[in-house]
Amino acid sequence: MAKEYYSYLVHLLMFFDPRSKEVPSYPFAHLPKIANRARVLLESRTVEEILKMARGLDFAIFCHRSDALDDEISRLQEILNTPRRWKREPAWIEQEYDRALEFFEWVGSMESENGEEYGGQWQLKEDARDKLMLDGPYSTDTDAEVLRILARGYAAEDVNDIANATYSELFATLALCRIAETASALKPDKQFNFGHEINMAVAGENAIEAMDAVCFAEHFRYMEDEAKIRAMREHEACMLRSENAKKLNSERHRENYEAKSIVVAEWEKDISRFSSADMAGVHIASWLLETKGIEKTPRTVAGWIREHAKKIGVRFR
Repeated sequence: MAKEYYSYLVHLLMFFDPRSKEVPSYPFAHLPKIANRARVLLESRTVEEILKMARGLDFAIFCHRSDALDDEISRLQEILNTPRRWKREPAWIEQEYDRALEFFEWVGSMESENGEEYGGQWQLKEDARDKLMLDGPYSTDTDAEVLRILARGYAAEDVNDIANATYSELFATLALCRIAETASALKPDKQFNFGHEINMAVAGENAIEAMDAVCFAEHFRYMEDEAKIRAMREHEACMLRSENAKKLNSERHRENYEAKSIVVAEWEKDISRFSSADMAGVHIASWLLETKGIEKTPRTVAGWIREHAKKIGVRFR
């Protein structure tokens, strides 16, 4: 769906090469530095990949704002539909009710024979949605702030068209988009500038957002690097634990093999001495501890003797 969505950010980058386009230093002297910081974070990406990330994050930001707007419309409609006892309601409810009346109107009511109205419902006014876009939740948030909100609840691959993209790359892409719009506002070019004239206010707003976006990008890159280091250390620790476990198992098997050899050799000195493997196990386990300092249960020793006896064809009475 994101691929079919018209992306304003992608449109900006179509006239501004995100990898190499020269960035104006007047009147914002640090703008080229901001672009270079963003480009460093995107040095492994092609222009096509950057455009895909721009399209994906633009669509994700649009969906987030649209969902927030729908939630606000539902909230205001619920305020109007809820029966009120105004003498008992707090002042903020009355304020919210009056605000809801700015965007909704009562329609569809009918008048009965005795003059009473019935039926009808609260309906959103024709221009209310556009007004709420400017006066609703997140309406004053920049795209960088909205992307930061998305980062709290979604993985990076959920908000762009590239599976292995990271939030540091998405913020860096957004920074370059805002730099492109700054350059657009500063350049009276009919192809590049929609207004065909210099707009210093728009240029300043976008330059500030570009700075915010690249700072977020560097912050996320630091966290991503830290996560990689932690994962590498955890992997190394896991491998070390595995190696240690193998060594312990190997040592345990070696000790058991040596103990088993001693037991078998002691039993073979006089095979007829014990009438059962269990009796041999009790005696030789005690002898093993006293003479060799090796502690094994009689049951284990009996099992070794029984196994060896079977191999050599000896049957206990």
